[in-house]
Amino acid sequence: MINNNKKKILEVKNVSLSYSKKQIIDDVNLCIYEGETISIIGHNGCGKTTLGKILAFLIQPDKGEFFFDNKKVSNNYDNLQKYIGFVFQNPDNQFFGSTVEDDIAFGLENHLVQQDQMSKLINDVAKEIGILDLLKKDVQQLSGGQKQQVSIADILVLKPKVIIFDESFSMLDFSNKKKIFELIKTIKKKYKLTIIYITHDLEDTLDSDRVFLLEHGKIFLSGSPNYVFQQSEKLQQINFETPFIFQLNQRLINKGIIKKVIFDIEQLVKIICK
Repeated sequence: MINNNKKKILEVKNVSLSYSKKQIIDDVNLCIYEGETISIIGHNGCGKTTLGKILAFLIQPDKGEFFFDNKKVSNNYDNLQKYIGFVFQNPDNQFFGSTVEDDIAFGLENHLVQQDQMSKLINDVAKEIGILDLLKKDVQQLSGGQKQQVSIADILVLKPKVIIFDESFSMLDFSNKKKIFELIKTIKKKYKLTIIYITHDLEDTLDSDRVFLLEHGKIFLSGSPNYVFQQSEKLQQINFETPFIFQLNQRLINKGIIKKVIFDIEQLVKIICK
C-alpha cells in the first residue's frame, strides 16, 4: 500500500522509446515516492535497463513527461543528473580515475566543486562507505566487492536523492553481495535516499516497497512483492517464475506450517526445524 502522504520524487508519464523501429519502452507511467525502495524486473530484453537510464536522465525518450521532486522537467537534464546516481552492472564501466581518490574526485570536478572542499568530501564519503584505506590504490587492482563500494562512493559524494542500481550485484559472490546490500540499507536510512534496483535476481526484490514487472516495454504488473508474486495466473501468461523463497512460502502455507508469507530465510528455517 502506498502512503499518499509521501512526496513524489520521480514520475514519468506516457514515456516511449524506440531503437531502429523497435519499441523498447511503450507508453510507461511510473511514479516513485521519496524514501521508497523499488525493484524493476522482467525477462531479458524487456526494457529494464533502458527504463532505468531514462529515469536517471541518461537517455532521452521519444516522448513523455518527466517530473522530479514534484516539478516538471524540461529537456535540459544536466542540472538534475547529480541528484540521480546510476550504478552500472560492471563497475569498470564507470571508473575514470586511476586511483580510488581520483575516481571519486572526477564527479566533483565535473560539478565544479572547489578544490579546497574536495578532500574533505572524498574523505567523508570514503569513511562512510568503509574504503578510507583504499583511496591511494589503483581501482583496477580492487576486488569485485571493493569496486562496487567505490562505485557507490562515486555517486554518494554528489549527495544524490535517488540511486539506481542496474544489475549491480550480479558479479559478486554471496558474501560480498550481502555486505553491499547492508551498506545500501545503512546509507539509505542515513541520507534518506530513494533506491531503485534493476535486477533479474528475484531474491533481491523481497525487501522492496514495490515491484514493477516489465514485459515488452510495458508495465505488466506492479505492487508489493507479496502481491506481485501471488499473481500466479498472470505470471504464467508470460512464463515468469516467482522467487524460490516465495514458492517455498506457498507450500508451507498450503501445508498449514505457516499462516503468512515470511521472506526471512533464517526465520523460515527455524519454523521448519521446530
